[in-house]
Amino acid sequence: MISCPNCGTENRYGAIFCRTCGKKLDVIDEITVENIDEKTVGKKRRRRRDKAAPTPKELHKRGIVINAIRILIILLVAFAVYLTQQTPPVSAIETSEASKNSFDRKRKNLSDAVKNKKSDSETFTQKELNSHIASLLPESVKQGKTVKLENVQIALGDAEKDISVQMYVRVFGKRMLFQLFGNLEKKNGEIVFSPSTFAKVGKLPYPAFLMKMHCKNVFSQLRQKDAALLEKLSRATVKTVNIRGGG
Repeated sequence: MISCPNCGTENRYGAIFCRTCGKKLDVIDEITVENIDEKTVGKKRRRRRDKAAPTPKELHKRGIVINAIRILIILLVAFAVYLTQQTPPVSAIETSEASKNSFDRKRKNLSDAVKNKKSDSETFTQKELNSHIASLLPESVKQGKTVKLENVQIALGDAEKDISVQMYVRVFGKRMLFQLFGNLEKKNGEIVFSPSTFAKVGKLPYPAFLMKMHCKNVFSQLRQKDAALLEKLSRATVKTVNIRGGG
């Protein structure tokens, strides 16, 4: 408020003449530093409030960007699902009862050599190993309601030591191909399978460590007495690799 120097009446800010006696008010003298600060703060608050509130044009632009990001994510997910549904042409590895019997015979020779502490060697072919794998798949896995495992096979790659584990699986009736690629390496006197960084589900690149978990789950469903041996032999399924037993 502004006090009249003549009659002392309190007048509102902005008044030029006193509302009681009509004398001109000394506006400059009555505006205090406190009043100026209050006005300045009020203006700053209004300015910040006006600046914080987006305009309709800004809201429109922001909505366009958000919708574009959503559409891009949906398209990427849809494309990834599409790639998983693609089944690359992969030749089925032939199996036979004769190859399975040959595998069993060679395995017995190795077991006898270990038991008698003798040195021996056997060469397991791709067909023999896959014939043995085919005989181990339980019917409960093949006849699953949601997920059916149709086939597991181990195939040679282009290079001498390159191999891949291939699984044909039906998920809700849709056939899918899981592939884990890698090569054979010698570690601590044993031949081990070292997977590459990425595997594939259909044609979609897939983290290899997740694929290893899937393969491990499949092998765990095989007969327990053969699972350990099968895992070791599956690490060396190149035709030129010998599995040695004994000292």
